[in-house]
Amino acid sequence: MSLSFCGNNISSYNIYDGVLQNPCFVDALNLVPHVFLLFITFPILFIGWGSQSSKVQIHHNTWLHFPGHNLRWILTFALLFVHVCEIAEGIVSDSRRESRHLHLFMPAVMGFVATTTSIVYYHNIETSNFPKLLLALFLYWVMAFITKTIKLVKYWQSGWGVSDLRFCITGIMVILNGLLMAVEINVIRVRRYVFFMNPQKVKPPEDLQDLGVRFLQPFVNLLSKATYWWMNTLIISAHKKPIDLKAIGKLPIAMRAVTNYVLADYPNRTPSIWLAMYRAFGRPILLSSTFRYLADLLGFAGPLCISGIVHFKFFFFLQAMIYNKILRLSTSNLSMGEMTLGQINNLVAIETNQLMWFLFLCPNLWAMPVQIIMGVILLYNLLGSSALVGAAVIVLLAPIQYFIATKLAEAQKSTLDYSTERLKKTNEILKGIKLLKLYAWEHIFCKSVEETRMKELSSLKTFALYTSLSIFMNAAIPIAAVLATFVTHAYASGNNLKPAEAFASLSLFHILVTPLFLLSTVVRFAVKVTNGYFSWGSGLATLSNIDIRIPTGQLTMVVGQVGCGKSSLLLAILGEMQTLEGKVHWRLGLEPRPLYDRNRYSVAYAAQKPWLLNATVEENITFGSPFNKQRYKAVTDACSLQPDIDLLPFGDQTEIGERGINLSGGQRQRICVARALYQNTNIVLLDDPFSALDIHLSDHLMQEGILKFLQDDKRTLVLVTHKLQYLTHADWIIAMKDGTVLREGTLKDIQTKDVELYEHWKTLMNRQDQELEKVIRKTLRRAMYSREAKAQLEDEDEEEEEEEDEDDNMSTVMRLRTKMPWRTCWRYLTSGGFFLLFLMIFSKLLKHSVIVAIDYWLATWTSEYSINNTGKADQTYYVAGFSILCGAGIFLCLVTSLTVEWMGLTAAKNLHHNLLNKIILGPIRFFDTTPLGLILNRFSADTNIIDQHIPPTLESLTRSTLLCLSAIGMISYATPVFLVALVPLGVAFYFIQKYFRVASKDLQELDDTTQLPLLCHFSETAEGLTTIRAFRHETRFKQRMLELTDTNNIAYLFLSAANRWLEVRTVRSSHDFEMEAQQKGGLVQRGSQGKGALSVLFFFCVCEEDWPRANICCQSSSLFSLEEDCH
Repeated sequence: MSLSFCGNNISSYNIYDGVLQNPCFVDALNLVPHVFLLFITFPILFIGWGSQSSKVQIHHNTWLHFPGHNLRWILTFALLFVHVCEIAEGIVSDSRRESRHLHLFMPAVMGFVATTTSIVYYHNIETSNFPKLLLALFLYWVMAFITKTIKLVKYWQSGWGVSDLRFCITGIMVILNGLLMAVEINVIRVRRYVFFMNPQKVKPPEDLQDLGVRFLQPFVNLLSKATYWWMNTLIISAHKKPIDLKAIGKLPIAMRAVTNYVLADYPNRTPSIWLAMYRAFGRPILLSSTFRYLADLLGFAGPLCISGIVHFKFFFFLQAMIYNKILRLSTSNLSMGEMTLGQINNLVAIETNQLMWFLFLCPNLWAMPVQIIMGVILLYNLLGSSALVGAAVIVLLAPIQYFIATKLAEAQKSTLDYSTERLKKTNEILKGIKLLKLYAWEHIFCKSVEETRMKELSSLKTFALYTSLSIFMNAAIPIAAVLATFVTHAYASGNNLKPAEAFASLSLFHILVTPLFLLSTVVRFAVKVTNGYFSWGSGLATLSNIDIRIPTGQLTMVVGQVGCGKSSLLLAILGEMQTLEGKVHWRLGLEPRPLYDRNRYSVAYAAQKPWLLNATVEENITFGSPFNKQRYKAVTDACSLQPDIDLLPFGDQTEIGERGINLSGGQRQRICVARALYQNTNIVLLDDPFSALDIHLSDHLMQEGILKFLQDDKRTLVLVTHKLQYLTHADWIIAMKDGTVLREGTLKDIQTKDVELYEHWKTLMNRQDQELEKVIRKTLRRAMYSREAKAQLEDEDEEEEEEEDEDDNMSTVMRLRTKMPWRTCWRYLTSGGFFLLFLMIFSKLLKHSVIVAIDYWLATWTSEYSINNTGKADQTYYVAGFSILCGAGIFLCLVTSLTVEWMGLTAAKNLHHNLLNKIILGPIRFFDTTPLGLILNRFSADTNIIDQHIPPTLESLTRSTLLCLSAIGMISYATPVFLVALVPLGVAFYFIQKYFRVASKDLQELDDTTQLPLLCHFSETAEGLTTIRAFRHETRFKQRMLELTDTNNIAYLFLSAANRWLEVRTVRSSHDFEMEAQQKGGLVQRGSQGKGALSVLFFFCVCEEDWPRANICCQSSSLFSLEEDCH
């Protein structure tokens, strides 16, 4: 057979009637635009970007998207698809001719190559920001549009119409080329890179100018977004080098917590989480829901739906809103137990994550009707009226699913209430652990926690019951619907059940039931209080009839018996108590101040209970103020801190707080006082600063820190104290009794007006002076000890201090790349009991054996009909067997779901009991060096994962894994050639998992390690709320929270992107060989239609069952939390 462009017939080259009248020459004319583009673009691509000597270096800081970027990519993919159709049509048409006619398919082949080159060329121009080179594309689309239009017109003149495939393909290509030409014209209009005097210069996005931004999902092209191609470098590099925070960089501006908080914040409206969500993310949610509809109607649209990251932004702004609410909490909420650290930990670690997943899954609510209606229509088309019986079974059981969903919500709320109560008690134990160990009360308080845990477990039992029923319904409803449908079809219909109808219906019933499962003032005073009545929120006044004034630049002392309201008075002045009546007036100050004194008229406050940051000694003292060496030294000397600093391993750079070394109560108190002294503020409030100090340290602090350092600086000082010997130094005295002001004035005024009170004070002052003399004599006796003994003691103290520092310093943490914790997985399974473990494995295997038997029985039944057309006796036999198997499958579905949930509940009970005992019975050094937030996280987020997340994930993992294994076995039996296609799939999965596993572990570890500082910052802020607000440092702490949130979220975002990367590649690998395997299987199984249909059904189980891969990732992540609780 000869080969030529227009064929062998000489008449094919006839141009007597005009060149355009010859179809072959018209096709040849369509080659011109493609050859032109390839001739122009290939040298540019090779010289500009392809050669090693190229001077063009593309970095992501030059990336931008030209106008119509996404539309161009969509149109290009559509054009490529049409080119493939044109090639196929041309080859088929050519095969019917005696000689080869290359003009039928050669232009289409060249068009496919040119279109592919155009998008590669466009991508390189866009990433290098060289818009002038787009002129070649503009010319190409113009020429392609003209030539295709000519071809379409010639077809029309020849009498062709829409009934002809070639005419339709050409018409679609004219439209696509015209649209792409319009896109190029729009780029010229907007960018003005040609035909205009002043081209518009466009800078890449601000995020890309910062090389620290590595999360590129919002900035890459549409293909890379859909396939997460930009993640390849990170995934592959993780195999050589561990992923750290530097490797993942920073969040883009649009993804940062502050950006999303500003979007959602609406201060002039009543607070509402739904209104905030609508204002910030209403449009993206609508777009994401649209993609969800497409994903439900078109299976291959799923990855595009996932590219919407609205739920992550919602998660980011929610954490910022919670922290902002904490900063505005009344102290009474914390002191009275209305809001605890456990509740705050629950909000940040658990409930924000649940709200994020709600936003992720909420499109299911409006996608359900679409799926159900489409499923019923397709079933009716396949089986007729018999399908309505199965659909009726699903519809009638839907209210039960709804009832189960409502009960699940009630059980979830009850469980969360008991969990909050348990965390509150646990927090109380951890805060008072030293006292509990002193009195050996650990077991008594553990019993209280265990009682609350039993209530929680009782609620969890209800939750587990309804969860298992939900899982059971999801598994059993399709079986019941299929049984009802096929039995009805067998007896009510005169037609035989065909394999194609049976297995297509079986697949539709499984799709149909899924939506139902997803349902589940200026005067001479600094401060003045007029007729003040203050309360802690109960409505009863704690402080009554308060009329006081605090003189400016003088020392005011507040004295009185324990519980008379001295500390409450300071907190009322600071605005931490609820004002029932009266006013608090603050003097603004009008005298000149130095330029450096920018905080001169703010307040410094040292609380009675010391509060330290998880930072160095220096950072705790400076507290965000600029470091001044002279002032810093004066403050540390005044507070007698220098000797203590000299003993620390790294001096004042030693980390203290929860994560740092253990300090005594006196050391912590003096650091807090030093913080107040160091600040350049006009007013200093000190709440009993001598309570944890011995007499000689108190005297030194009073003389050097208060009377000298503060008074010499003419600062207003309010001092709450029990040490009445210092009253002689006071300029103004406020005596409190039973929540009211007993006396106010100078010491001389009180001596004159209330002799009895003064005499009482004088007696107490003499007693305290005698105690001071005893301390001085004791100190002198110590000084008479021998130098040798003193030196020996110092050596012993130094050795002991070194040992303690080695154990206590928690500032350095070794980062290890962990392996898959199989031992932890086995420990979890055995914690549920060996009997339940055996029952779960046995029932799972038996259930899936029965499910396979159901499908095989159906295949045999339908095959028998198609071959022998058997009669009613055989029909009764097959219906009876099918009914028995379906009944057994339904029963085993219930057994497996109940077994998994009860095993998880037993494991959760035992693991929490062991965790509580290990923590409470731990050495005191553990509590001194381990952050409270870290311990609480074990009892909140990690316990929640064990209680509610691992059991359903374990059930889903085992179910989907066994389903895939049984599917592979059945396909191999029915279609042995499938094993040939399974080999490349296994190889591809092996290498994908090999690289993904290492990267996901690193990212999961980064997510865990970056979440701890965030949780600690939340608890740290709640504990030091009064101090932070008194210093007016809310903005600084909020900024720190935003930084920690962004650091944690970038790790979480990359982890999620890595999971999507895996999903796209595994699904793609499955579909790549789907058609080939089924074509080969069709050739083998032509003689057995039932087995062929069975092979197709199970093949879709392998290709579409992404849950094994997703659940392995989810289960692996959960095991990290479980491992923390087990060790």
